[in-house]
This record gives sequence, structure tokens and C-alpha cells, in this order.
Amino acid sequence: MEDNRIFYLRSDTLADRASLAGFMSEAFGFPLEEADNLDSLADLLSEVLEETTFVISRQSLMEICGEDFSYRALCMLADAVDENPCLHVRLIR
Repeated sequence: MEDNRIFYLRSDTLADRASLAGFMSEAFGFPLEEADNLDSLADLLSEVLEETTFVISRQSLMEICGEDFSYRALCMLADAVDENPCLHVRLIR
């Protein structure tokens, strides 16, 4: 698998709606107002056609799982990865 795009997700990337929306808007060019909603963001991610990998460190994963919004955002991302074969998640130390 050759990845065209690699994004490193940190806990602050998923800390709140504004942080996540800003990241996704900048990374994919999604409209900021649509990237602000997890359901809309999932729909937008389902349409990504470029091979894309989200890399998450073990430390970031532990921090993400400890916060309510961050955890819900990660679950949405996991669902998007399950539905879109162009999206991937890689866990690193």
C-alpha cells in the first residue's frame, strides 16, 4: 500500500470541535461549517478518494481515549476508515 497523504493525529487535534474542524478543513479542504459536525465530517470522509493514512502514537491514543469529545471523534474516524478503503489508521509507539 502506497500512501499519498499521511497525517499525524495528536490529542490536541481532536480536543474539541473547533480543533478537529480546523484540522480537517485544512487537510482536506472541507468547508469549515460542515467539518464542525461529526456526522457531516463522517460523510465528507466517506468521499475521500486519495489514499490517506492517519498516524496516532500510543501516547496520543491514551490521551484521546481519556476525553469525551476526542473519543467520539476517534470513533467517527474509525467508522469512516471501515467504510472507505482509501482511509487507513496506523498506530505507532
